[in-house]
Amino acid sequence: AGGPYEFTAGLQYTFDGSGSHLNCSCGFDSIVSYEWDFGDGTGTGVNPTHVYDTPGTYTVTLTVTTALGGTDTVTLTVTVREGGDDDIPLIRIITPEDGARVNGVVTVKWFAIDDDYPGGSGIPILLYYKPVDAGPDSWRKIDEELTNNIDAEHGDYDWDTSGFADGEYILLAEVVDPSGDIGHDSIVVTVGNGNSGVMVSDVLVMDTSIDSSHYVKDGDTVVVSAGITGSGDLTANDITADLSGFGLGSQTPADNFDGFTATWTLENVVCHPSDGTISVTVSVLDMSKTATITADNTAPEVTVDKPSNGFWFYNSRLLPLGNTFILGPIEVQVSGSSDISRVEFFVDDDLMFTDTEANFEWYMNLKLRGMHTLSVTVYDAAGNPTTTIQQVRVFNLFGEN
Repeated sequence: AGGPYEFTAGLQYTFDGSGSHLNCSCGFDSIVSYEWDFGDGTGTGVNPTHVYDTPGTYTVTLTVTTALGGTDTVTLTVTVREGGDDDIPLIRIITPEDGARVNGVVTVKWFAIDDDYPGGSGIPILLYYKPVDAGPDSWRKIDEELTNNIDAEHGDYDWDTSGFADGEYILLAEVVDPSGDIGHDSIVVTVGNGNSGVMVSDVLVMDTSIDSSHYVKDGDTVVVSAGITGSGDLTANDITADLSGFGLGSQTPADNFDGFTATWTLENVVCHPSDGTISVTVSVLDMSKTATITADNTAPEVTVDKPSNGFWFYNSRLLPLGNTFILGPIEVQVSGSSDISRVEFFVDDDLMFTDTEANFEWYMNLKLRGMHTLSVTVYDAAGNPTTTIQQVRVFNLFGEN
């Protein structure tokens, strides 16, 4: 409630009415409908989505109705501004300076702002590097997504260049806002660590099936890549990887090498061990570097806490039963393994809602009558699924179609 809130035209936003509650403590009343007026359209349900196409100021009104006929209303103010190219994020590299000579661990400091991130909170920063003579698309990401960590407009990161061959490199800092607008800045630095020969500068093991460098599971596609600096006249056959963790050879030549990045593409992998750490070591001449990824082939646990067996009257359990009988709407609540990252809710095999926030739940307010199948599928960080199914008898004649 309250506001004002700042939105961007053309983007989809999710509204949350789950904080609504009753002043009545009798236990027999419950909220049965959520009606939204967005100022340029309407919606229903606990978590409706809405897109504002036109900039301006809007009053959003939520009206909740209870099973006993009570109503309550709350309002908030939304300010919608232009989206797209009118709001280009800004980022500047402060240190090191362009043309600087660096070695070892270098503190990269930047200034970054964007109107989509008031106060700088959560603004996504990415750092990349490549030798100056590498191809235009040869950028290698230095680490995971970063953000301003000094204050609202500044952040820093300790970049370890100790494994780089001596030479000139381009350092690129980039920020992308939710509209897809990109801001970037780059500098050239000269790395001098006394490494005059070939070096394996970095190694990345990526499960491209789930877009993760942290987890992998059997059957997925894995891409191993390595930045090779000071490479000279090397070919793909000169660069090997120990892929025994995926059931392949301990000295497997690279599939491709563009003079900077060597890659190996592994399809339908089998993890060794099935659950645990897999190490991949990339070697060239007498230099090597190792990266790890965690194999996870164990399906997550899941429990549907609500509804359990019993007679449910407008979201309240009144009587224990040997089966599940639901009169009116109900909030479906799920718990399980700590690594659950996504929950999908189905009714009669139709996907109704997906939740990616902890305390996984879905407000089921569908116009239903009779026996139906309520199923929940949860996924862990590796993409392993577990599904639980229950038969429920539902009578909710005033729900949503």
